[in-house]
Amino acid sequence: MYAHSCLTANPQARPNLGSQFVTQPNGALAYIGYARSCWTGDPVANYEDGFWCGVSEFRRLGPPVSLHMNSSDWQQFAHIFMMTLYGDPEMPVWTTPPRTLSITFTYSKEVSGWLTGAEIIKVAATDNGQPVKGLNVTLLQGWTDSLTDPECFDSTTTDDQGVTFVLLAQPRSSRGS
Repeated sequence: MYAHSCLTANPQARPNLGSQFVTQPNGALAYIGYARSCWTGDPVANYEDGFWCGVSEFRRLGPPVSLHMNSSDWQQFAHIFMMTLYGDPEMPVWTTPPRTLSITFTYSKEVSGWLTGAEIIKVAATDNGQPVKGLNVTLLQGWTDSLTDPECFDSTTTDDQGVTFVLLAQPRSSRGS
């Protein structure tokens, strides 16, 4: 959340609007606002545009906030002492809506050839019917509680057709499942 308004993130005046947004259940992930005053007008409008361009470029909050605070204009220089970021500066920022993925898988057991008896899981990923290339796929088993690490069978990446294969090195019958 970004607020170009005075006194919304003053750390000496807690609770303040910024701290309230990030500490409430289901609140904001981050808040960028001003501890004291802020200026409006053409120089600041350009200054704010630079911030949003930085978010789009870096896709993290920290670098654009830092660049925003370290501009050379005297009026903007004062922002170093006024602008506040509540949140993780390395937090990734999405610049487009997340995709709706469709993931399907099939299980097969090879009946002939040099992989006879091998168990294979085929995973296919699409987004609105189009293959998703480069999707990381990890196959886990055995996550029974928070103290036991799951067994990781394989981590792989989908190909140009949005497909990858995971070969189970140990047949299921010998794992007791």
